Amino acid sequence: MSLPYKTTEEVRQTFLGHFLKHDHQLIEQSGIIPRNDPTLMFINSGMAPLKPYFTGQATPPYPRLTNVQDCIRFVDVESVGDSYHGTNFRMMGSWSFGDYFKERAIELAFELITEGFGIPAERLSATVFMADESLPGVPSDEESARIWEKFLPRERIIGRPPADNFWGPAGTSGPCGPCTEVFFDRGEEFAERKTDDVLVPGRHIEIWNAGVFMQYFKDEQGNFSPLPMKCVDTGAGLERFAMILQGRASIHEIDQYEPSYQLINQRIGDTAWTRIILDHLKTSILMIREGIVPSNTREGYLLRRALRRAMIGVFL
Repeated sequence: MSLPYKTTEEVRQTFLGHFLKHDHQLIEQSGIIPRNDPTLMFINSGMAPLKPYFTGQATPPYPRLTNVQDCIRFVDVESVGDSYHGTNFRMMGSWSFGDYFKERAIELAFELITEGFGIPAERLSATVFMADESLPGVPSDEESARIWEKFLPRERIIGRPPADNFWGPAGTSGPCGPCTEVFFDRGEEFAERKTDDVLVPGRHIEIWNAGVFMQYFKDEQGNFSPLPMKCVDTGAGLERFAMILQGRASIHEIDQYEPSYQLINQRIGDTAWTRIILDHLKTSILMIREGIVPSNTREGYLLRRALRRAMIGVFL
């Protein structure tokens, strides 16, 4: 069954419009270089510039906020070339600071996905945090599982360990907490489901971290302490939503990038390397716009690495 087509800009406006309708305030995005945050080299999530609000060091302009933020994540560099990873992306985000918490966050997410974007609930699964020995003293998130049962059958609500469903901090220390993610089933043409598989890589795509429930602060020694107030941080990849709503094979082939993708692909003739080259060039442009130049250290080294890898693909 085809989904309602939306351009990338329409996806962006639908997301922001949903949260503005529900009394969130729009804020400007930050640049990709963190300000006064030595724990990060680049802004890697929508919440990264807002960390002082979560820790109580600063007061947000409103209890509920939303925006779309340019992000860079080199942690995914080795996965670029598949259909849904990139070193740069635009994160659509919403936040609640001491206002609503798990139940309202999940309600808002389900409403937007099924009504705002017209994605059928039968193609969705949700994951929730399941405790293990790696995070002693942090309990499983049974509350989120019970809330999801209002919208999805229990077999599509999946408990996952901290490596998958405990988010943060955005750096070596900072706010963090259990999260709930929403996955979209792209269908059997992407990967056949085996009898014991619940989420199949390549077929089930995470489209939204629909609620990072910020309850803890992790310090540099790895200790967790409660935050002064409970907050919600959500993050949805603009390109991933555009990919599924446009029926494209990858985030690199959505409407905004298609001319560049086709131009590179005509020269390269290799799908994976076309995606890598396009991704790395976009990341390099973001960095150069911020005044970063190639060097042997920190941001400059990563810029050099991105440019070098793009050039390798060009001359294959």
